Amino acid sequence: MSTNNPWLTPYQRSFDSIKSKLVSSLKTNVPEITDFSEGNIFIILISIFAAIAEVLHYYIDSMARETFFYTARRYSSLYKHAKLVDYHIKAANPASSNIYVSTKDGTPLAADTSDPSYNGIHLLASDNLEFTDVNGNIWVLSRDVFWENGTYSAILPVSQKEPISEGNYVTVGQITDPNSVIYLGEIPDGKQYVEGSMTLKIQYDGTSEDWGLVDTFAYSGPEDKVYKVELDNQLKPYIVFGDGLFGKKPNLNGTLIAKYWITLGSNGNIAENSFNQLPVEITELTSNISIKYSSAAGGGTDYEDFDMIKAHLPLSVKTMGVAITKEDYESVIMSIPGVNKAYVNYICGKTIEAYITPYGSAEASEELLSKVSDEISSSKVITVDVAVKSTKEALVFMGADIWGKKSYRYNDIYNLVNETLVDSYSVNNSTPNRPIRLSDIYALIDNLSFVDYLKLSFINIVSKPSTIDGTGKYDNLVSVIYLEVVSVSNEITTPYLSYTLSLLKVSGMGDTVFYSIKNANTGDIVVNNDSLSYSEFGKTYTFTDTSSIYGLTVKFKLALQQGPVTVDQGILPITDGISLDFSQNVNRLIEVLPINYNIPVIKSSTLTLNIHEQV
Repeated sequence: MSTNNPWLTPYQRSFDSIKSKLVSSLKTNVPEITDFSEGNIFIILISIFAAIAEVLHYYIDSMARETFFYTARRYSSLYKHAKLVDYHIKAANPASSNIYVSTKDGTPLAADTSDPSYNGIHLLASDNLEFTDVNGNIWVLSRDVFWENGTYSAILPVSQKEPISEGNYVTVGQITDPNSVIYLGEIPDGKQYVEGSMTLKIQYDGTSEDWGLVDTFAYSGPEDKVYKVELDNQLKPYIVFGDGLFGKKPNLNGTLIAKYWITLGSNGNIAENSFNQLPVEITELTSNISIKYSSAAGGGTDYEDFDMIKAHLPLSVKTMGVAITKEDYESVIMSIPGVNKAYVNYICGKTIEAYITPYGSAEASEELLSKVSDEISSSKVITVDVAVKSTKEALVFMGADIWGKKSYRYNDIYNLVNETLVDSYSVNNSTPNRPIRLSDIYALIDNLSFVDYLKLSFINIVSKPSTIDGTGKYDNLVSVIYLEVVSVSNEITTPYLSYTLSLLKVSGMGDTVFYSIKNANTGDIVVNNDSLSYSEFGKTYTFTDTSSIYGLTVKFKLALQQGPVTVDQGILPITDGISLDFSQNVNRLIEVLPINYNIPVIKSSTLTLNIHEQV
């Protein structure tokens, strides 16, 4: 049986609307009452009823809102939704970085030459091989690395994590009830449990059983010795076992001992060049080795929070862990811990190029690239080849004259504009291949409260050059060869253009390198296999692009970053070539695009702001 109150609609739920309707109804139905002052006992009672009704409506609306995933506003509600679909809420993910090392004196590595059978440095990814950053935090080698004698450099992939107890098992708890959960106990302040890192044993009177870690009990039988490490709605990690049907129940009176890793999570996403010393285990093998460069660390995340569950849970339900379409691949990759953004070039049934951006950095480490590659291989169709690559940072240089509103001071206007641009075009808020549109810039700045009007003078973009890499043997990985444009003819009429530099070092040719330059727009090669030596790097050269309708004449340099490049043997190409936008040298206002899935980033150092005060 339904009821109908014509005097109160479903949308009138505030105290004032309910009270006014009740008073109006009182006047209609009880005309004998003529005193409607706040001191009247009837008005007091109506006020109490209206207040109670408002609170009840609030709770009813709140319950309805939290019932649906997309409208939920509380972490506890998302937690329950996750459990309903067996979504595994992930613990922390360690940040990772690449440490580039090379010989100090530029000679090839010669480690332990007294032993002919030992032809290099073999570094094992063990608990005790620890690196320390400039902040005193511990990092460990992510995988075994073999640095062969006769080569010049190596990459050491490291992750920000440390064992809970120097590689030893620690007692976690006692099984007094097979249906109970066991919390991990005290984790040092600022540290968090690393997702998927636990190794667990259960001891009974001197014997021990190995139990396996899983994300779900859905595929486990009644005799499978498996367990899960989950987070409760207060973000505390705990161990839970199966119910005897899906996963075995452990016997009573067993003692749980475990090994696991802890990490700083997002606080491990540190800046580049944050390592200045090597572990003694490495320097004891050879003293002729030093750190040349370390990439900015990225991929470090804390326990999955409200926003992360909101983003990741629908992706897991959408794909069910299987990648077929372009959107499937992006969804699966973005569900992998440490990955912030994923962008896929997709050729149906053939090739997948996946570009990833980690949390906290524009460029992914070797460790994260390898992790994504391994995990996507279990989701893809077997006939599809997948190449996982990293996005890079593309710096946006911009100049503008800005007039502030009356009475606002120079520093206030400058700081507001600077913070707005840097935040909008930060690594986290920008996206790969994001166009730099004049209309977006004007709208962003002109709508600020301190700004009256503005005039842009130039917008240029410079993509970060790639490091030398290749399938053959190579050495100085931190040296970068790139095009440095000196000038371009017909600057006013030149449209957006990009060129790609390809570089080859051929065995037996000494310090000679061969370079080619291709018009990325037309595909035409404008410089084909010209040669020069390392000693000639930095000199100015000229080529004319006859494939362009403008007949451009370009003056350029082949520049080196961080020292000479030497190659052991084989053919050394530049991975993906080096692509630069020539519009960086043209003082014009045009829409510009990053190249090869780079992320456009604005920093304070790339802004030239001329602020005008109005008195």
